[in-house]
Amino acid sequence: MHQFDFRPDEMTSASAISACSQLGDLKFGSWIESFIHETRIQLDDYLTTSLIDLYAKCGSIDKAYKLFRGLKKKDLAGYTAMILGCGINGRASDAIVLFDEMMNAETPFASIENDLMKMALNWRSALPNLIELTGLTYL
Repeated sequence: MHQFDFRPDEMTSASAISACSQLGDLKFGSWIESFIHETRIQLDDYLTTSLIDLYAKCGSIDKAYKLFRGLKKKDLAGYTAMILGCGINGRASDAIVLFDEMMNAETPFASIENDLMKMALNWRSALPNLIELTGLTYL
């Protein structure tokens, strides 16, 4: 990221972390988290949820739990990342407890559409940049 003349923001960082979680690349994802802290990028709930997803999918479920508990507003995306993480890490009972917590929380499920739209726009805007940076071709 330092080679190019641009400064990543929260959305760019979340996209890069999401790519790392899809690839299972905990080392680079952790580097991005360090970069976020070094450059004082605002660690909002959206970016934190990306980190939760990364750590959960890469087997660092305790780190994911710590980040999840620190969320200011636990929304559907945060709960989903954590429940999925518990499931893939063999913590089925924790996943059920989180699901019950989510269903009993004051979570505004009317915002689900807004959360999904943010995720879709995030990927749509990130894809051309990722293709250009990696040299991959898009069919």
